Amino acid sequence: MNLDSLWNIWNDDSQVDTTRLKVMDQITMNFLTTNSDSAIYYASAEFDLAQSIGDQKWMIRALTIQGMSFHKKHNFREALNYYKSSLKKCEQFGSNIEIAELLQNIGLIYGSNLNN
Repeated sequence: MNLDSLWNIWNDDSQVDTTRLKVMDQITMNFLTTNSDSAIYYASAEFDLAQSIGDQKWMIRALTIQGMSFHKKHNFREALNYYKSSLKKCEQFGSNIEIAELLQNIGLIYGSNLNN
């Protein structure tokens, strides 16, 4: 689906919230590879909607993407903050795979700081 179509779905309040969250996740992931600042902004919008409906899965996803975006920008302190927030939620609501991936990302940050 192209970006214009995704934006149309996101901006359509008549769409089911989970559909809008899936679409914003696609938009956010598109920007993760090209513009970390935009990915952070859109993941924040994704988090806000997820929080407003109490959807822990999408809150975890948005926090993780924000962590990945800050990690990509070499802003390790902020990346750790988002990874740890996501990890805390994952320990309550997530899967072991998500926990393992977050611990790996946290480990990568600590490892890169040791080498600098």
